[in-house]
Amino acid sequence: MVASKVSAVSTCWANYFGYRCCTNTKNVVYSNESGKWGKENNDWCGINEKEDPNCWANKFGLSCCKTTNVEVLKDKNGSWGTENDDWCGIIKGTSVSPTTNKPESDITGNYIKNPSFEQDNINSLAKDNTRGAFVAKSVVGWNLSGSYGTSGYSVSDIMTSSTKATDNNFGAPGNPSDGKQMYYIRDAWNASTASLLQSVTLPAGKYRLTLDNKCVTTSSHTAYLVAGEERVTLPFNKSLPTKWTTTELVFQLTKETTLSIGIKVEFGSGSGGSILVDNFRLYGSKSA
Repeated sequence: MVASKVSAVSTCWANYFGYRCCTNTKNVVYSNESGKWGKENNDWCGINEKEDPNCWANKFGLSCCKTTNVEVLKDKNGSWGTENDDWCGIIKGTSVSPTTNKPESDITGNYIKNPSFEQDNINSLAKDNTRGAFVAKSVVGWNLSGSYGTSGYSVSDIMTSSTKATDNNFGAPGNPSDGKQMYYIRDAWNASTASLLQSVTLPAGKYRLTLDNKCVTTSSHTAYLVAGEERVTLPFNKSLPTKWTTTELVFQLTKETTLSIGIKVEFGSGSGGSILVDNFRLYGSKSA
């Protein structure tokens, strides 16, 4: 089931996706990012779970406003505002506590070690003569995990603008997106997993983690940018792109948290999975 937001207020949140809300069941059959779903009369229905007796908007699958009382829309049900890119019901005669956020700032240097792989000393690494790169069995500041060799990843390199090729005629990687070095990992022939992670401790706040990447596959391989339990898929191409893609992952912490950030890779059977990354950046804003 695929659902997407629309910009209109309905009498039931499930109506946004062409369904009605459940009237006789609370039994959860399926859950996704939109909410929890049940079944009535052999059809899907949305389940309203969190109902506040003081919030009239709950019966429509929405919350009441906590930080605004600015009316954006009024219908027969009441007055509506918006919070966190979603509708909220305005309770007349109540006060709200506006939340202000500090501007987002680049905090990479405070938390991420070796974000652009510049701290890896290529002069001390063995040469990968096949690619014109440098073999990285470990990466400064990062925890490289997975099985090296025919049962896992076959290549782990620090590359530069002088690197002449990646693999399978994908061509030279071009220039790093930041600095003079970048990191490359490639699969062997068997299904396996690998990761490049480091642990960071962050205070409560909203964060945005970004990564420049060039990924190529001729088989069933997947890679993710991760922050704790949150992750987003890196895009793969059939041939090595000339331009870098910047992938971002937004996450929120309600308290100081220690979590792992970096990339995770799932290699399928067969060759052809190549992941080139550079320039991890972390941006943050604390609630005032």
